[in-house]
Amino acid sequence: MQKIKLIVLGVCTVLALSACVSNEKTDTNVSEEQEKQEMVTNKKEEKMIRLNVFIQVDEKNRAELIAAAKELVAASQKDNGCVSYDLFESATRPDVLMICETWKDDEALSTHQQAPHFTKLVPQINSLGTMKTERFEF
Repeated sequence: MQKIKLIVLGVCTVLALSACVSNEKTDTNVSEEQEKQEMVTNKKEEKMIRLNVFIQVDEKNRAELIAAAKELVAASQKDNGCVSYDLFESATRPDVLMICETWKDDEALSTHQQAPHFTKLVPQINSLGTMKTERFEF
């Protein structure tokens, strides 16, 4: 009779421990799931920004516009949150240029748009050509 009581007690102890471990795993899974959700939420808030700025320019203004755009690119590449910033020329249309820029987030882009080099050079570029901007978030 003593052996049966000990065996039953042992089985109950194992079952009780199993239940505790099972509950801990469930709590851990919930915690891991919450962490994943928080990461997704934070990622949504911190989307990177890509701007494609197409510039159409007449031949007479092309050299001056390219010089201003190169100055803008060089300064902007040093801005905090700048992932990439470059100037491209169309291979098929000499009147079309594109500035392609990528920013860590909206805050970095906003800070860039208030920077002295931006407020000086973008109006200058705009006066020499016609600008059209496409914005993408990812």
